[in-house]
Amino acid sequence: MDKKGRMVIVGIILAYAVYQMNKAFYLDGDIMWHYKTGGYILSHLSVPKHDIFSWQPNLTWMPHEWLHDVYLYLFYSTFGIWAARILLVASIAAPIFIGYNYNKENIVDIYGFLIYIAVIKLIEASSFCVRPSEVSTLILVMATVLIIDEKKHKDIIYFILTVLFVNIHGGAIASMLIIPVLCMFADLVIFLLTKEKMDVKANLKILLIAFLGSLINPQGIFIYKYTTNVFFNSYIKDNILEYKPLNLNLAAAVAILGIMLCFGASKKFRELKKEDIRKYAVMLAFLSGGIAVRRMIYPAYCFLAIFGFQYFQEYLISLNILDKDHTILQKHYKIILTTCAVVAAAILTSMQIKKPVLGYVDYVKDEESDLTEAANFIKENDINDHLYNHYNIGANLILLDVKTYVDTRCDPFIKEFSGSTSLADFFDITTGTNKENKPVAVLWDELKEKYGFKYGLFDKEISLDREVAYSLKLRGYKILFENKGYTIISVEEQE
Repeated sequence: MDKKGRMVIVGIILAYAVYQMNKAFYLDGDIMWHYKTGGYILSHLSVPKHDIFSWQPNLTWMPHEWLHDVYLYLFYSTFGIWAARILLVASIAAPIFIGYNYNKENIVDIYGFLIYIAVIKLIEASSFCVRPSEVSTLILVMATVLIIDEKKHKDIIYFILTVLFVNIHGGAIASMLIIPVLCMFADLVIFLLTKEKMDVKANLKILLIAFLGSLINPQGIFIYKYTTNVFFNSYIKDNILEYKPLNLNLAAAVAILGIMLCFGASKKFRELKKEDIRKYAVMLAFLSGGIAVRRMIYPAYCFLAIFGFQYFQEYLISLNILDKDHTILQKHYKIILTTCAVVAAAILTSMQIKKPVLGYVDYVKDEESDLTEAANFIKENDINDHLYNHYNIGANLILLDVKTYVDTRCDPFIKEFSGSTSLADFFDITTGTNKENKPVAVLWDELKEKYGFKYGLFDKEISLDREVAYSLKLRGYKILFENKGYTIISVEEQE
């Protein structure tokens, strides 16, 4: 493809990324405490070694995503609302560019590649937001390409990528160690099929390099406390949605490859190259839920965008969507694609651009918002001591400098991390896991007694808060503040 053709592809990918970015994105409250943590680190020039955002005493907190927090804060402070647009476009476009660069020598027709990306995006949908996992996944993708294709200077580069990964998304650092393990298993499959000698030493070397690189972070080897507690804690995975995909389902990938091995007598399978077998191992691990980070489908999207195209292209050829010369798509497919591109461009230029994820920070800080008004009342009247708040608005309160009971950081409020059962106690009410079938108001009173709540901040849009606030009002507890969105009640004083 000539230079002009490559420029067209770059334009199409960027236009597509901008179009996706302007759709309704998942509003992730975590952004606010990440932003606030980044500001704290830059102002104190140190990473917190304990909790700094809750009024509860003696809570442990491990900011394992501290580098993400710093660049998020710097980026947003520099570019304001455009920070979201730039970061989101980058997170959408980067895997496509990497995928194109990886496959460009084997692309029969660029329309086939664009169709493939469109299919992957339809599966993935619009679940993007500016999380550490988006960045760490891209690092993981680059590291995987490095190992699978045995690039030059891979040892040094893998070490650098591991150091970056562990400081951007330390809790998922096992991913960087699993890739060489998967490659070792793939090499075993190759050995069983072809009797080709396994290079165990090279794989173990990469594994050791990854482990040593993972130790270069503020928590050192204790970063693995976070990883193991997430992987093996059933309570976390049962109650916190974002941790559900963190099942290290390596066994499923091994089982699928084992089935493939049973069909290894087929000539087609035996002809696969070493890097192809490794690609299968990595993709199967992801598709079986293996090492996907957080609740996003983003990791699987990235790996499929890069490694899955050659198989998709062969499928198009088998369906005769590519013509018999395998050089261009049949004419009517081009017409359909061009029409879709024109329609997408028309929608993009005419649609009202919505405020993207990081704009949520501006929304929460808006002096006229109901929550800001409530937060200002709390600070002005010094009632932030032993204040109840719902889990869902904890990050908002952190941004507004109000100390929390629980919030979406999760770690400080979980027994395995901090010795606290705050989150478990809270979820016992909200998820209905209590076995005594007590009314919510009674359960909340028990929570109040255990944690010594003096005040409660209740969100009128949350059913639990509405029910508890209504019960407290009926029993004559003093209303200190109320606006359209929130109610603050003194749970010690009755009128």
